[in-house]
Amino acid sequence: MAELAKFDGRLFQMSGWWHPDCQPLASFFSKRGLPPPEIGLTSTACDRGYRGIWSIQDDPEPRYGRALFLLELQTGQDGRPYAEHPFSLADLFGNRSPPILADWFSGTIRLVPSYDAALEEEEEDVPEYFLTLQEGLVVGEERLTRQESFLRRWRQSKAR
Repeated sequence: MAELAKFDGRLFQMSGWWHPDCQPLASFFSKRGLPPPEIGLTSTACDRGYRGIWSIQDDPEPRYGRALFLLELQTGQDGRPYAEHPFSLADLFGNRSPPILADWFSGTIRLVPSYDAALEEEEEDVPEYFLTLQEGLVVGEERLTRQESFLRRWRQSKAR
């Protein structure tokens, strides 16, 4: 179960499974020397135990330009919290309310169209994006067709 991101009017899955540094909340925990919260599996497809809902948007207070913001944190099955492991944004960020600038995160995230969005698209080749972020700010953006993205990942795997 991928984390979700709203970007340019579309819903995407954040595909960062290949490296923990590509998962913004995992980076949040590791940079602070904190273990991820023990909230149990939300499903067998989500070993993180949570799902972040993100937005890549212009800063509401135009200080930063385009940036990554955390909007919501879902835990438990189907987004319903586990009663035995309550966990929320307030546990991490205190009184800060969404949208929360992901200023702790530097790395590259891959945005893949969500399954439902891909089905709704009329074009055959729905684009994917690779966004490079520095302290939550978008400093690089690459738009690829699905085929270009596959070839890029294949070449990277062969180079290892």
